Amino acid sequence: MKFYSKLLDIPLLLMGAFTILNCSPAIQESSEESHFPNASSQLNKAYNNFPTTEIEAKHKVLVLGTFHFNNASNSSQVKGKEEMDILSKENQEQLNLLLSVLKSYGPTKIAIELRPEYQQKIDSIYREYRAGRYILKTDEAFQLGFKLAKQMGHEKLYCVDNYTQLPETVSKAGNWEKYADSLGHTQLWRAYDKENSRFNSYMDSLKTVLNAYELIKLFNTKKYTARTEQTWVTGLVNLGHGDLYVGADLLGRWYKRNARIYANTINLIPKLENERLLIIYGAAHKSVLDKLFKANPEYELIQLEDRIRD
Repeated sequence: MKFYSKLLDIPLLLMGAFTILNCSPAIQESSEESHFPNASSQLNKAYNNFPTTEIEAKHKVLVLGTFHFNNASNSSQVKGKEEMDILSKENQEQLNLLLSVLKSYGPTKIAIELRPEYQQKIDSIYREYRAGRYILKTDEAFQLGFKLAKQMGHEKLYCVDNYTQLPETVSKAGNWEKYADSLGHTQLWRAYDKENSRFNSYMDSLKTVLNAYELIKLFNTKKYTARTEQTWVTGLVNLGHGDLYVGADLLGRWYKRNARIYANTINLIPKLENERLLIIYGAAHKSVLDKLFKANPEYELIQLEDRIRD
């Protein structure tokens, strides 16, 4: 009888367990509703069931923002007056310190600021350099990219840059000063020039105060990145608002170029795990490229300042 009574208890226990399990979603839903405490249950249900991505990061990426080591080969519209002797003994020693940090990151692919049409030429030069038959130029692609690639035993570096034509609205506007005056936008444009010049002059002056490694460390801080973003979204963007949108189109051109650089870079990656990208680029590009990679769930974004312990 005792055995029989225990058998009768089993369904009751199962029923109790089922009741608890059946109630648990309601308890969970109630606790999750606190995200919108005064909203409808349907809104909370929509929020709780939101289809977030289940993709996990397979790759790491570090965007190294640099100054251009050689103004003569700098195609940027913003060129500093000060030059740093990157080949001096001190700066070569400091670059070696930077290279040791980058080497500890362990990049599997290194991308540089040259367009894909130069890939074959760069491949040839890099082979000559590895064979000891080429003296490196002062550009950061060579002084950082080539040196690190050789130390890592890489077969090649990757050219991922892109050039986009000026928007048609720029030519339509003609003389910018007359165009701005005709719209009453001169003050907004000049405010941009003034602030931008102050920022660029300050950064340029640091080439006579800091060594190469110190300056690159500064270029890769959140403070610098935030300031470069401000230069693109203030002042000039107002030029032609409500008319040709010259300023807005120039801003779009900047994002378009960086979006293409991003596309060139992610397409270097085959469907393999544990790739570690290093992208060596002018520091003005860093903020946009960082945002693009941060938004991609397949990549974990790494920052130089998080890898430096001094």
